[in-house]
Amino acid sequence: MLVRKRGNLFLASVFTVIFSLSFIAQVYAATINLNAVKQVQTKWCWVASSISILNTKGSNPTQCDFYRKAKGTDSCINNGGSVLEAQKGMKSYGTSSTYYDGSLTWTNLQAQIDKKSPIYVSWGWKSGGNHPVVSYGYTTANNTNFVYYMDPWDGSKTAMNYTSFKGGSSYDRTWRWGLKDF
Repeated sequence: MLVRKRGNLFLASVFTVIFSLSFIAQVYAATINLNAVKQVQTKWCWVASSISILNTKGSNPTQCDFYRKAKGTDSCINNGGSVLEAQKGMKSYGTSSTYYDGSLTWTNLQAQIDKKSPIYVSWGWKSGGNHPVVSYGYTTANNTNFVYYMDPWDGSKTAMNYTSFKGGSSYDRTWRWGLKDF
């Protein structure tokens, strides 16, 4: 009888551990196949970010060609561009989007990625200026939300926790606006 109670206690303990670990180990994630594009001019982060998004839709313009269409010019000089110029440039290649102001909520970010729509994110630096990046995925592990993004400055793909990604007054950046619904 004592052996049977120990056996039942052992099985109950094993079941409890396995059941508990199944909740701890759960990871929620989704990503879009996004090409990393390194900007060829110091102020062309908006161009490289836009081309990275266009690549997901089957378009592959050169950075100079994209710049010309977005700016409506024949030249290719090292000038920055606005989010609306990025939107105009992408639309000229058949890719429409929706402008948004502020940051997306975690739920909205997930919804965009889940429908295979990358997110054009414009960070405003505390020191001045803007820098767009492209969010192409998310994951949640151990109750922490992370955003996968491509930085056109060096063409790197990495992840950052969502709170830091949004930024704000206590960070060096703030997620100010962008484009979605590609």
